[in-house]
Amino acid sequence: WSPDDGKMLNADMVIVSGPTHDLNLGDYFSTGMSTPLPDREQDIIPIRAERDAEMTMMEFKRDLVTDDRFDKDIVPGKMTLIWAFGDNSDNDLHYHQDNRGAIEVTMITPSDEIDPNKPSLLTQPPVSQEPQPDITWDG
Repeated sequence: WSPDDGKMLNADMVIVSGPTHDLNLGDYFSTGMSTPLPDREQDIIPIRAERDAEMTMMEFKRDLVTDDRFDKDIVPGKMTLIWAFGDNSDNDLHYHQDNRGAIEVTMITPSDEIDPNKPSLLTQPPVSQEPQPDITWDG
């Protein structure tokens, strides 16, 4: 989740890392255009993560409101999600080059009932890795 500008500064992140046979999901945050930091409060509950030659998929649960200062609340209406992927040859976080983008999604429609004390599972269709207008793709 990103501030409305779709940039990394002050973004709340869930990151998939590790070798294909042993993927991990982690709760991260960003303080700028630098390597994201692990959140001390791991507020996500990993369900599954998969990677193949064409895509990486993750599924997790998280409260809509966590009261963690590094987490962004999940609210009704449109939210900006950012995505990026890098060279995963050594499974560390690296600069993603132009492999990044932003998309607006509605995670909760304004008419949905919201109980911040009840965990919720939110599902969205996979984010396309189609080129975005401001991104140059090699290959």
